[in-house]
Amino acid sequence: MNAHSVILLFQDNNGKKRIEQFQLLIAEKFGGRSTLQLPPHITLIKWQSLAPLSENHKSSLVVRNMLHDVTLEPPEISPNGNSIWHRVKNPDKLKSLSAELINTLLRSGIGNDNILQTTDYHLTLAYKDYSEKKVEAIFAFLKQSYPTSPTSLIATETAICGIDDRGTWSLIAEPITIAPKRQ
Repeated sequence: MNAHSVILLFQDNNGKKRIEQFQLLIAEKFGGRSTLQLPPHITLIKWQSLAPLSENHKSSLVVRNMLHDVTLEPPEISPNGNSIWHRVKNPDKLKSLSAELINTLLRSGIGNDNILQTTDYHLTLAYKDYSEKKVEAIFAFLKQSYPTSPTSLIATETAICGIDDRGTWSLIAEPITIAPKRQ
């Protein structure tokens, strides 16, 4: 079974650069690298399919002419205790975008029971590589050195990711950068 996800990517700005810097700092200070496999992003949907990703999927899920303002809440430990993330403040636009993407998958023959739409939109700072105790240490470090004000990002495009046999996520359908006019 092939596992994929559609992620939301961001325009370069101070907020994105700050997140990248802290993801790298956490990886260097606490030893994990999983968060660095992909650029800062928010996962919109995930799905599984027996068939490999088609060119039709790539063209219908990747190219987006959008410009969404995304505001992130201050970082927190995830409910399961194994990651640190920023929740999205007011995720209604992301819910609409996810619904569009799900409809695209359904029209292409991917079964509804193979699609997972997230309802907890977030951008991850640290995950997977750390025990709960290490997550608590990272969070204590962030409370001392990471800004607590909300972070503003501008979402400009989506990309498709896949996971390999080792559990490593990577971009498999590069985004096509679009410079839309702000509405």
